[in-house]
Amino acid sequence: MNDKELAAFDFTKVDVKGILPQREPYLMVSRLLSYSNEKTVVEYVVADDCVFCVDGHLQGEGLVEVVAQACAARIGFISRYILHRPVNIGYVCALKDFRIFRTPASGERLVTTIEVKADYGSMQMVFAQVGSPAGEVAEGTMSIALDEDRTVPGQDRCVVKVADNIISPLGTSTRENYRRVKAGESALSRREATEGLPEAYFASLIDDYTLEREYASRGIGSGYTRFERRIILSVSKALEGTGVDPAGPDVLFIISSTKGNVELLDGVRAGSVPPGERLGVSAGKIAGFFGNRNTPVVVSNACISGLSAQIAAMRQIRSGRYSTVIVSGSDVQSRFIISGFQSFKALSDEACRPFDKDRRGLNLGEAAATIIFKDEVPRPDDWCIVSGAVRNDANHISGPSRTGEGSFRALKAALGDFDPGLLAMVSVHGTSTPYNDEMEAIAIARAGLDKVPVSCLKGVFGHTMGAAGILETILSMASVDDGTVLGTRGYSECGVSRPLMVTSENVRTDRKSFMKLLSGFGGCNAAALFVKGGGR
Repeated sequence: MNDKELAAFDFTKVDVKGILPQREPYLMVSRLLSYSNEKTVVEYVVADDCVFCVDGHLQGEGLVEVVAQACAARIGFISRYILHRPVNIGYVCALKDFRIFRTPASGERLVTTIEVKADYGSMQMVFAQVGSPAGEVAEGTMSIALDEDRTVPGQDRCVVKVADNIISPLGTSTRENYRRVKAGESALSRREATEGLPEAYFASLIDDYTLEREYASRGIGSGYTRFERRIILSVSKALEGTGVDPAGPDVLFIISSTKGNVELLDGVRAGSVPPGERLGVSAGKIAGFFGNRNTPVVVSNACISGLSAQIAAMRQIRSGRYSTVIVSGSDVQSRFIISGFQSFKALSDEACRPFDKDRRGLNLGEAAATIIFKDEVPRPDDWCIVSGAVRNDANHISGPSRTGEGSFRALKAALGDFDPGLLAMVSVHGTSTPYNDEMEAIAIARAGLDKVPVSCLKGVFGHTMGAAGILETILSMASVDDGTVLGTRGYSECGVSRPLMVTSENVRTDRKSFMKLLSGFGGCNAAALFVKGGGR
């Protein structure tokens, strides 16, 4: 959190139980009112059942505890909301010149101001003043020591996936898509050249006619574009049964797309851009459909958009600004996109073959996919995004780094000290282009993950662009839940210089975590670590 974000931070959203080890009847912080590097202000309404109350008044030792917990609230806020790390246990080491002017009554509102006088890392000295509307209560100097080897138990809150949905040519639910992928089906088929396209191509395209009944049942009318309707439908289906109010003030929408409504430019004269083509306009319409008044975030960062959007969601939740983030991504294939890839000679005239020696290029695809994340203490079966990184090696406008530099750095940053032996798989980008697959293989090997199974879904759905990172994350979660690493459709024989654990067959796994990896034009790369139950 930078200074600007801190200045705009809404302290009413801070959960004091998430930054303190104490619980009732020992909890003596009601709210964190403000924080700065020099001063922190905390409120406590004296509770009737407080263990330090005698005859309806808070005793002297209780006032010492009020100051101690105010210090703990300051340290806990820094750890959780600024540094994004576990909250450590602290101890009172010394108390100096502590004066008590009176003992406050139960129900009285105490405001404690903590000013830092000295900070020695794990040891801090503060001056505290306790007051109320009735006047001064106490003041004094306190020294606090942190035990950096002990964290607050039961406070391991995570960014938890609470729901998801996939809409693709294979189905309109995650369950149906996973069932058909596991059975070896593919949505790819040959598409003949049409007006404006010079040659045939392989792609996985959604038939919107088959979705009309679902659009109508949810009131998604013709006033929305194809791109917008698909995302609205996916979000609607993901929300079912969650109890999440999408219009809530603590809910944020993040929309992932590379081109959005670019098809609206077909037939438009040069220099004229329809307002609806702008991604921000579409994102506003999507959030508005659900009654959400927060300004939505648009992530449009080439092929890594879907994973970047999830990393952005993780950061928004950890900052404390939102408790729920709805991440949804899609792209509609158009003449503009297809002809662009054809001009690069990047499209294959057959079903793609990721990492195979006979690969001839990528296929394009369409999907809409949604993940809903919340700030929660995870249960053992909950999926959590525990870390993520975006790195750009700025290698070339379209060509990846030959050394996989950005991808390697993203992997290492997201992996941290996590044991690679616990990974069920690396869910890779795998576009089936000669340079991308080679670059990914080098990056994975450099990161020490070449002995971890690799899974790629491009041979099933093609490259779904803004939806890819979300769709592939969801299906990776579903496959690990099923004890399976999905085979890489189209793969037969290794065609990269660093042999990876790629197989066309589904294989069993008992691991409960995976790494998601994506790369894109301009040298952008993203990686994220997902762990079941949130443990590291």
